Amino acid sequence: HFIFLTSFIMKLAIVFALFAVCAFGQLVEVGIVDDFFIGANIQKAQVTLANDLPSGSTPIVAESSFPVGGDFSSTCNIDFGDTLVGCSRDMQMQVTSGEQGRSFDSEIFTISGDALFRGEWVVANPKTSSSVATLQYDGNDQSFNLNQSGLNSFDLTFGGTATEFRLSIVSDLETAYTTIVYTSTGTCSAIINVPRTPANYNYADTFFDLQYSAFSGGCTFSNVGAIELVLPSTDAVDAIVRKISILGVLPSESATPTPVPSQSNTPTRPPTNSPTPSQTPTPTPSRSTECTVVCNCPA
Repeated sequence: HFIFLTSFIMKLAIVFALFAVCAFGQLVEVGIVDDFFIGANIQKAQVTLANDLPSGSTPIVAESSFPVGGDFSSTCNIDFGDTLVGCSRDMQMQVTSGEQGRSFDSEIFTISGDALFRGEWVVANPKTSSSVATLQYDGNDQSFNLNQSGLNSFDLTFGGTATEFRLSIVSDLETAYTTIVYTSTGTCSAIINVPRTPANYNYADTFFDLQYSAFSGGCTFSNVGAIELVLPSTDAVDAIVRKISILGVLPSESATPTPVPSQSNTPTRPPTNSPTPSQTPTPTPSRSTECTVVCNCPA
């Protein structure tokens, strides 16, 4: 009987240990860089070419910052705003070639009636053109001139628990985003290769996880001064980013994350006022759960 009881207790201990790993060792959303709700339907950078712009010409540039005017440091947490890191977003559309009359758009829109997303960054490019669209997070400087310490040593590791970015991306063509992180010890970057999104996609098809360990360069992710997301286009890329999250290990039993939708969820669609990418897959990333961290920030 003693041997049987000892064996039973050991098995029970293993079951509880496995449960603890499953419940509290999984990746969850511990923070948000941008969910594109702040500045939605307001912020945009648009270029319309008055003349043909041959390759090699001086680029035509449009820039936009949000918020415009005022110091919101008293109502916005500089470390983590209302789902907008640093409570500010700078935007640039740089056109390097294109034909007369063609327009290039970088714009923030709201999404209505979606259970997971509140807004999106939409980039639209015409045929026979080239451009670079950039988002910049470097604090509320109201300028696209990079301030490499604008986020006041923001800790992207959240005390050592966070390990990667997660982006939700939809694109009509195969494309690649470059994420650049500026820290106290150097600048590092990593590329997210995005395939074409399928016509009938699910939430999970749009998730791309980018581990901090994938970045090249000498970065200290616990001491970040600025972040940039760069999207080049060489032929009519229309792409949407709906969220930039930070994933980490569930810190305690008190946290109750919301599960990430699985492949069976109803596909999410862009709003009517944004371009509808025709198709784009994403390698199915590892599944994780999500929770949201919010504080007061100007809408």
